[in-house]
Amino acid sequence: LARIEILGLYATQPRLEGDLRDPAVLIPHLDRLARASRTAFADRDTWVGDPDWNLALPMDSLASAEWIAARAPATFDPAADLTVPAAPGELVGHTTHFSIVGADGSLLACTSTIETTFGSAEVVPGWGFFLNNELTDFNWMPAPGERPAPNDVQQGRMMRETSLKQPAGQGGKRPRSSMCPVIVYDAKGRPALALGSPGGARIIGTVAGVLLGVLEFGLPLQEAIDLPRLHCRNRPLEIETFGWDWQAVADSLAARGWPIAPLAEWPLLQGDAHGVRILPDGRREGAADPRHDGGAAGW
Repeated sequence: LARIEILGLYATQPRLEGDLRDPAVLIPHLDRLARASRTAFADRDTWVGDPDWNLALPMDSLASAEWIAARAPATFDPAADLTVPAAPGELVGHTTHFSIVGADGSLLACTSTIETTFGSAEVVPGWGFFLNNELTDFNWMPAPGERPAPNDVQQGRMMRETSLKQPAGQGGKRPRSSMCPVIVYDAKGRPALALGSPGGARIIGTVAGVLLGVLEFGLPLQEAIDLPRLHCRNRPLEIETFGWDWQAVADSLAARGWPIAPLAEWPLLQGDAHGVRILPDGRREGAADPRHDGGAAGW
């Protein structure tokens, strides 16, 4: 939902013309993307959690044209205060994404996680894989107020209506996830692009930024992945600048009023986008994030 809201808010603004690799275009783009992300993460924190435990909350509305139109004026208000309170740290986890295209043109985008290193440290007997410890994706601290926030820990079991369409089943509350593998279809309804990333809550900004580079600015997939990206999660901006001058990008955004997280405070957990694309002439284009150890291969 947050990724969809980011892209929707971004699209309410006049199109930026020019080459995204030009700093004169890149910095306004990053500023716009940060503003959209700031609103989307605020809405995510307020409204998004296990839908079976939050039936009264308008989660589906976050992707609607009406919601996005209502949120856009404040999102892109030049006078908006961009300062944000400090937020608690987060665990470094282990998530994997891979994108595959088959000979017949079928596409797969798969993101899988066990959360922390070795997950819960429990192995399924006879099968050899670890169970995750995704319960750490609940809010670390309860939200203030009488009513629990959508992603707070709550005990008990509830009728499960949104998993496998089996309303007779019951289950405990599920933590909110940031994983958002995506498949993009072309104008004729054919799958054209598979994309995703590990990175905890930074997955959302990573995937949204790469999608904009490819779909809005027409960049090759690898160049869209290589470009500087940022993460705005209602805390100081975190900026990734592979092959670019980090300080120059940070200074340009700071001049627009953004608080910047010092590079030394960055954890190991960053975006690590991987994708594959079917070009209009049928050729395949694979790309992997140079910030990490992934790769692209074909046979």
